[in-house]
Amino acid sequence: MKLKKLVALITAGALCLGMSMTAFAAGTDKSPEKVPAYATDENGKVLPLEYKETTEAAVKDALKDPEKIADLFEENGFDLKDGETPVVVFSKDVDLKDGEKIPEGGLDLDLNIGSAAAAGLKHGDTVYVFHWGKDGLEIIPVTVITVNGNAVVKVHVSDLSPFAVVKVMSNGKVVKVDTTTGRRTNLDGTRTPSSPRTGE
Repeated sequence: MKLKKLVALITAGALCLGMSMTAFAAGTDKSPEKVPAYATDENGKVLPLEYKETTEAAVKDALKDPEKIADLFEENGFDLKDGETPVVVFSKDVDLKDGEKIPEGGLDLDLNIGSAAAAGLKHGDTVYVFHWGKDGLEIIPVTVITVNGNAVVKVHVSDLSPFAVVKVMSNGKVVKVDTTTGRRTNLDGTRTPSSPRTGE
């Protein structure tokens, strides 16, 4: 009888351990779809974001070719040098949850792009947000913040759309790209001058 009780106790313990390990594994999933991302309006209201796979064919086509990404950098006022290679670390359609509308003053986005280690990023690295808005592509340099092992970038936008986050690598390190003057690539491929950017 005692042996049966002992076997039952060991079995119950094993089941509990298995369940706890499963819960732990689920809680450590740092893929972009599993970690929270938020927007904040000008009044401080916090709005949850949702990520979907990018469906825009032109965007998908550009992001899978490093040479096309480099061309977009140069067309928008960034001076990639020989040996500097763009690498996409995040690409999603971003929208507000629950049918929320974008306020007139725009939104401050906290884009959580998932595990910093998996993306090869660390706190303080410079990356580039590619934002295909209603007026075309804008490339915005931002600084990575790490929160609980996740890489987060903050950016202000007036509309939502496909977003990508791109790091630039040189000699195995994430580097900051020199800038010339800001330009914006329109959806039809033409370019519109925007406010000048100056490099450091």
